[in-house]
Amino acid sequence: MNVKLIFLIALVAVTMAFTFESVDAHKNERAGICSYVYDGDTIYVNGLGKVRLVGIDAPEWYTKKGKLSTEAMKRKLLNKRVTLDIDNRRIYDRYGRLRAKVYLNGNDIGVWLLRNGYAKVYYVKPTEFKKYNVKVKSTKSTKVTTTKKTTNKQYLYVATYSGTKYHTTTTCHGLRNSRSTDSVSSSYAKKYYNPCYLCT
Repeated sequence: MNVKLIFLIALVAVTMAFTFESVDAHKNERAGICSYVYDGDTIYVNGLGKVRLVGIDAPEWYTKKGKLSTEAMKRKLLNKRVTLDIDNRRIYDRYGRLRAKVYLNGNDIGVWLLRNGYAKVYYVKPTEFKKYNVKVKSTKSTKVTTTKKTTNKQYLYVATYSGTKYHTTTTCHGLRNSRSTDSVSSSYAKKYYNPCYLCT
């Protein structure tokens, strides 16, 4: 009788251990040092590679707002240990980057970026996470001011993540399927991109 009872207790203990292990594995949490910041929504974590923050979109690094966002992320995360909650519904994006929510000392970096105006909500399914519902602070640092030096400067538009053509108008058919656009100077666009012939 005692042998059967001991066996039953051991069996329950082993089952519970495997259950807890599978729960932890399902969270898919990882941690590492952020050793590089690409821009406001993409970082490099040692041992894990490139990580794309889920649920947000920051301006491209070469734009004015993008530079602010990138510098803010460097001050916040560079050379610090971060924790990742990997999106189990879609682990990698089409560029091979790990998709995850990033935490510093238990605080969601996505929320911090949104509250400070360094990023906007970008919700795409499939994902295990809910859409961010964050109130954005009004900050002077993220406002784009127009001065006499920039009023006469011509700006062209680039579809982010396609990055092959520049457009002369945001109403161009070639921009309809892009998730966001960035304005760059005419000289920069003509140097690094090809013209869109649909804009003419």
